[in-house]
Amino acid sequence: MTPLAKRLERLIQPHKQSKANKTRHFCHLLARIRVFTAKLASGLLALGLVLVAHAKDVIQLPAPQSNLDVRNQYKSAVITKALELTKEEYGDFEIQRSGSKMNNLRAHDAIQSGESLNVFFAVESDKWQASAIQIPIPVRLGAGNYRLLLIHKDNLATFKNIKNIEQLQSLSMGIQSDWSTKAYLQKYDFNMVSGQSYDGLFDMLEQKRFDYLLRGAHEVHAELDQRPDLAEALTIAPDIALFVPISTYVYVAPSQPELARRIELGLQRMIDDGSLVKIFNTFHGDAIEKSQLCQRTLLFLSPEHEKLLESRPELYVSQCQ
Repeated sequence: MTPLAKRLERLIQPHKQSKANKTRHFCHLLARIRVFTAKLASGLLALGLVLVAHAKDVIQLPAPQSNLDVRNQYKSAVITKALELTKEEYGDFEIQRSGSKMNNLRAHDAIQSGESLNVFFAVESDKWQASAIQIPIPVRLGAGNYRLLLIHKDNLATFKNIKNIEQLQSLSMGIQSDWSTKAYLQKYDFNMVSGQSYDGLFDMLEQKRFDYLLRGAHEVHAELDQRPDLAEALTIAPDIALFVPISTYVYVAPSQPELARRIELGLQRMIDDGSLVKIFNTFHGDAIEKSQLCQRTLLFLSPEHEKLLESRPELYVSQCQ
């Protein structure tokens, strides 16, 4: 190699090394970026899964059917507690009320889409079980199985002489046209007079359009208290009660099975920790005591129902507490 070539080689060599170093540095930096990007993507995916898993559940309940309708208070307390007990697994929740009043028929139609209503408390029926997800826990602890008879005071003497189901069937019963109880009791040859609204039934009874209105032992006293203008004309028939072996369950929109699983888990935890009984006693304990079920003759629709009460007492509030 000539002296000139050697000199040029010495000038070029540092440049080659510098270029090589830069290339290695760039490759190293690129590799680190790839690792960081992969970790970031993995982290975002995990975060997304957490966010999806803990997205806020929105529960849409119906509005009360009137300003005097206090039946939703217990239902709201039960659902709220069930959701609170499952926040660790399912996250936060929000309870909304439907903007429009819904009777049983409208609620049944609405819950099938789950858009304006996704949770509803209803008396069990084939219709509801076919259209929504039933949570298999009787949320009123069987209190609704004991029905007292709301009557006009002018008919007290008639009801004091009622001793059997046949005598009761000879009188006229008021009932809302869309109630599940109506479909059930039709099998037992009751003489029924249908009303179109919850509040209207009390007015119809006051006007003697029918002889009696069946109400749950847990609710009838509050209903009378809410209607002092009718209390002078109406009273509860003494000495008797009717046992109707159908219970109230929570139904969830069929499009939301995960919400149904959450509510069922919460209700089961409420049974286990005693909070369901505690809430029931807070809202209905005084009413059950005031109903004096133990001092009433309990009428049964059939002998099988009497056997049912004796064989599965854990499903029902005790008649004599």
